[in-house]
Amino acid sequence: MITVKRFENKPVNSNCYIIFNDFSDRCVIIDPGTKDCTNIIPYINDKNLTPEYVILTHEHFDHIWGVNFLRKKYNIKLVSNKATSRLISNKKKNLSLFHNQIGFECLNSDIIFEKLIELKLINEDFTLFCTPGHSEGSISINVGNFLFTGDTLIKEVKSITKLPGGDKEKLTASLNFIFNNFYLETIVSPGHGEPGFLKEFSKEYHNKTSKKAN
Repeated sequence: MITVKRFENKPVNSNCYIIFNDFSDRCVIIDPGTKDCTNIIPYINDKNLTPEYVILTHEHFDHIWGVNFLRKKYNIKLVSNKATSRLISNKKKNLSLFHNQIGFECLNSDIIFEKLIELKLINEDFTLFCTPGHSEGSISINVGNFLFTGDTLIKEVKSITKLPGGDKEKLTASLNFIFNNFYLETIVSPGHGEPGFLKEFSKEYHNKTSKKAN
């Protein structure tokens, strides 16, 4: 049975997720956005977990700030698409420079894909696929009945497309793909805000498409 634990990153209130199961002491972390990971380390230690993989839903600093810390502390492998791997290594393009005028950079990912990749992690089947629109490197992640959407799909919030790499038409295509390929009972775990069933996100989605059509 898959367990998904959500944590709030600081100082920006984005979501970080730890995924593990009953058959392994290893775990996968999605979007560690707190610099020193103080939000997740006590839980990892309490559960006697060992982080093995970190997956990034996109390149923005509030979703990647803990990567350097985790790489130093654990023997992790970083997973992302090609665009995110490239952009996290530039403090301007990952937007960290504009947050505190100092910024930070991360080394390129260890596992890189372009459109879609299927991985066996912690004895679970993970499918990662590109869902651009919010940013150039945006992806979504499916494991079991969970769908991690980063900033592509957030409950009652329109995804921002005005940042570098944002594209309204690509976002619409990404949303169409999600709603056409996943059951409404899929549990959506977004990059910000509360998780919920995909059907709970439908109203906001249809509002977006109807407004665009008008």
